[in-house]
Amino acid sequence: MYFLLRKEAEFPYPLVNMSLWVQNDCNLKVILKGVSRSFYLSLLFLPKKIRYTMGVGYLFCRAADTIADTDLIPASERLKMLELYRREFLQGENLDDLEQIQNQVVGGGGLKDEEELIKNLPACFSLFRKLGEADQQFLKNLVVELTLGMEMDLKKFSGSASPLTAQELDQYTYYVAGVVGKFWTEVITFHFASLRKWDLTLMVDLGIRFGKGLQRVNILRDRPQDQARGRLYLPIAPIDLVQEKVKAEELLEAGWRYVQKLPWWAARLRWVCLIPLLLGFKTLKLLEENGWESGAKVSRSEVYRIMLFAAFFFWSPRLLGQLTLEPGLRR
Repeated sequence: MYFLLRKEAEFPYPLVNMSLWVQNDCNLKVILKGVSRSFYLSLLFLPKKIRYTMGVGYLFCRAADTIADTDLIPASERLKMLELYRREFLQGENLDDLEQIQNQVVGGGGLKDEEELIKNLPACFSLFRKLGEADQQFLKNLVVELTLGMEMDLKKFSGSASPLTAQELDQYTYYVAGVVGKFWTEVITFHFASLRKWDLTLMVDLGIRFGKGLQRVNILRDRPQDQARGRLYLPIAPIDLVQEKVKAEELLEAGWRYVQKLPWWAARLRWVCLIPLLLGFKTLKLLEENGWESGAKVSRSEVYRIMLFAAFFFWSPRLLGQLTLEPGLRR
């Protein structure tokens, strides 16, 4: 296994200065751990050459999510803040705009860790500027498209109680999750020469569908809470939730194909992709067992169990080929 992990990094590669996580006297690893413990664990397992890009990408996306979801701020103001935030990537960093975002969001009723992230956005941009030109462009594209989805959400449900149409739902899931699969695929293809032999069009499509599937799972899980807040991603009634589950599973199957197409040496990449895939199927199983209104979530202990389960299969494509999704869902 040690050989596989070494081969995955495609030595030689530039040594990574771990102090890059510290920017403007802020340790971004601490911020990252505060806003997502599970992603933080996955990040530690990623190859070093993509760790910073993926880490700061998550922080940028989480910051956008914090801006969009701070309910104590009127939707009209959140839309303005998202526009300012997107402008940071399209036109370059503007400290006045960042300060305006911070003044609006910090103290707006968000979680402490999320507010710490907003306070330290300048540190995130400091790390961003130290990345290569290609990685910066990948991140710009990600944040620009992601924030379009958040704007779509705020505009659609601001004073409106009508659910998304099927076309709107597909567009929304692309903007807020499909683009992440696209981003991930572009980054790893750029950094690992062996992956440049991929059919990039196919893999980007699978990555997009994988991301959409994970978001459809979130929508099914959070449906009761979202409806209470006036966010109707699915019709209220009549609705065949079993059929909605099937649609989510069909999209997640693209994720399964994605994992299987990762080459033999990509052990750590395979593991990081396998975790959300198994968690997505497990969440659907819990909802079906406990009731569609239960909002059932996978427990922390179950998350760790699935991570260990995936660790048994991730290093060998042959073992992975023998894995069916069902065993990963058993308690």
